[in-house]
Amino acid sequence: MVQRLHARRAVGAAAAAAALVLTGGVAGTASAEPPTREASPSGLPATFPAGAACSFPVEIEEAEPAGLEEVDFGEGRTVVLGPFVVRLTNKETGRSVVRDISGPITNKGARSTAFGATVTPIFAGNDPDDLLPGGEPGLFFVQGVVVFENFVLTRLTGQVEDLCAVLAGPGA
Repeated sequence: MVQRLHARRAVGAAAAAAALVLTGGVAGTASAEPPTREASPSGLPATFPAGAACSFPVEIEEAEPAGLEEVDFGEGRTVVLGPFVVRLTNKETGRSVVRDISGPITNKGARSTAFGATVTPIFAGNDPDDLLPGGEPGLFFVQGVVVFENFVLTRLTGQVEDLCAVLAGPGA
């Protein structure tokens, strides 16, 4: 099921680092130096245990070798970008789907913003304003903009697919 959503929540200043599936943000120094680039590992494979995102365990792995790189602009601002295609598998049934989630993620302090397509895990307490359909926890494929502040979903625009429902199969 794909839904189009436009939701927003204002949040105060943040102090801790935020993350989606990828995290970044190394404090830099204020200078006129050019940004640095380096390969960025995907951190996959990973498994969400039953109840963490879906009612069943879900494995997420690279479906194609990732070509991710992190660009560090200094002062704690980074961007992770590059080709990134993942396979998500319901570990109970073997049902799987493949999604291209290549679109960049920016990190600045406690804010993490994904542009384009991303897989967004929502754990208990991460969506207090119910911006995503079905409440929390959940696992969603979002084509649009997703913003987290201190690990809390604060903004979402675009099309949303409930991956728990897709991986559960028809009639689930």
